[in-house]
Amino acid sequence: MKAVELENVRKTIDTFTIGPIDISIDAGSVVGIVGNNGAGKSTLFRLMVGLVKCEAGDIRLVGYDVKKDAVPLKRETAYVSQTVKDQGSFTLNELARLHRIVYGDWSNALFQRYVDLFQLPLDKRLDTLSVGMQKKAMLALQLSRGSRLLLLDEPYAGVDLTGQHILDEEIVAYMERGEGQTVVFASHSGDEIKRMADYIWLIHDGQHVGFYEKDSLQRSWGRIWLHEPLSRGQDVPGVVRVEASGTELVTDRMHDTLTALNPYVAHSQSMDLRDIMAELLRQKD
Repeated sequence: MKAVELENVRKTIDTFTIGPIDISIDAGSVVGIVGNNGAGKSTLFRLMVGLVKCEAGDIRLVGYDVKKDAVPLKRETAYVSQTVKDQGSFTLNELARLHRIVYGDWSNALFQRYVDLFQLPLDKRLDTLSVGMQKKAMLALQLSRGSRLLLLDEPYAGVDLTGQHILDEEIVAYMERGEGQTVVFASHSGDEIKRMADYIWLIHDGQHVGFYEKDSLQRSWGRIWLHEPLSRGQDVPGVVRVEASGTELVTDRMHDTLTALNPYVAHSQSMDLRDIMAELLRQKD
């Protein structure tokens, strides 16, 4: 089953255009969305949950059409935005009461567990709390009900190290609730992507760059140092970039490049995931 399907999705806001984007994400995976500042990640989430209407294309989440199936879509998906702009004037207690009314699968026991775990104040307006506490409060609300798809816009931003560790554990626990549970989260941190994501979805200035299996990327990308500079125009499989000295190479096919240059290789090493993502975005530039 597909958890997320975007087909020819496009949206223009002022002079900025997202898309057209075509992608499908299998249920049962954790996907990290990575992009440059202003790439459109937050708008993309808002398109997926129907808060912003796309001007072209179709979006389906866990089998439901965003345009036609608003009620079942809200039941099966949970969304934590980057800010609490729309809920800031409410206390966590007030929001919990609203969620209890709207969602039949709301769990008071789970909610109280998250309140204790995150040490959340129940009777303070959300907009008086720190950014990290706001994020924890919204996570507590969304994780306290049933859903098959969890969408998180920069969930770790502003959260302290202890809270980040707890969030890691709760994402794992969410995935273990049942078969087909799916998490899609946006992040600027290579460490967060490395820890939690199975797949990486790269976007740049509103355009789809690619969808990659994380482990495959880490196996295939690397740096190679040569005893002598690579000859100008020499065709070597996998070479993405040659440093100015000509003795340092970046490759996205480590095994093939090493095989082709074996007698000349002085040293090689795998690349950090953060550097790999930077290279992929640099290629888009």
